Amino acid sequence: MKYIFTLLAIVLAVSAITVYFLQPAPDIMKEDILVTVNGHNLSRSLLEQKKSQSSYHSKDEKALLDTIIINELLIQEAQRQEIDKEPSFRLSIQDYYEQSLIKILIDRQFSDTKPEATDEEIDRYISNHGKIFTFSKLSASQEADTKQEEQQKSVLFDDLSDSLKLMLNDMKPGDEKIYFQTGNELLSLRLDKIEQGPVQEPYEENRKWIRRVINNYKREKALTSWIKELRDRATITTPRKIEKP
Repeated sequence: MKYIFTLLAIVLAVSAITVYFLQPAPDIMKEDILVTVNGHNLSRSLLEQKKSQSSYHSKDEKALLDTIIINELLIQEAQRQEIDKEPSFRLSIQDYYEQSLIKILIDRQFSDTKPEATDEEIDRYISNHGKIFTFSKLSASQEADTKQEEQQKSVLFDDLSDSLKLMLNDMKPGDEKIYFQTGNELLSLRLDKIEQGPVQEPYEENRKWIRRVINNYKREKALTSWIKELRDRATITTPRKIEKP
């Protein structure tokens, strides 16, 4: 528990320092002052904000106030040492800003995608347990339409990774899907055959859990496709490398 509070204090300190330098301090009415640290007033709204951002309960209010005071002392000491004027600090602020933008965008896109697993998909997922899937991993170049080395495997559906389960669940023997792409490298998966496996104990189905897993998989696929569309629509240029004489 002590570790959690320490970690939370560090996170709050980083966030507070970032906000402190990105936004000018507003004037605070006397009745709205939460605490004054070395002449610097902190608003009561800060306490409410931190409450909403953490798992603190009302009985932990004093501990949260102590954390806010420590954060302010750390900020003041950082300013005294003029860390805020160092280039490395400015770069860290920029990086934090950019990563926050990306996180909010991705979270929003993910939540706005509302797929719905069908009963057929759930039934197929359940029926695949206990079966042996034989599939091949293929590597091909986007520039050349020739397949390279194939790696074939036969694995019990139950032993597959969650991502492979969900990908193969949508496939029929002979189907091929791209499952990884980076730069000019293209990797795909081909389902070769499905066979009955050894007799096993009946699968304890949980349709609600399976539906959630499939829906999350569909969201991730939609997100990947969306990012690919952004890249395909973008104009990207790479300066030509200067060749040595």
